[in-house]
Amino acid sequence: MDDPSLIAPVRSSREVWTGSGLADSIEGLVDAIKTEGWVDDALAGAALGVEVAATVMDPVSALLANGLGWAMEYFEPLR
Repeated sequence: MDDPSLIAPVRSSREVWTGSGLADSIEGLVDAIKTEGWVDDALAGAALGVEVAATVMDPVSALLANGLGWAMEYFEPLR
């Protein structure tokens, strides 16, 4: 059971913008467009639209949420 070939190596999936909602939504849309499925494109576009609408309606709160989300992702004591 302790065979090392059965254990997957750890790979980080973090990008520079991980944790900030608007940038994550943009990345999701770009990734969806790279794939060939239209359903992924529609869902990612809708998610980005909701994120943009929330940012436009309350920019201070969106800026605070994006900044805190990014900080929580990158600073180890906040995880």
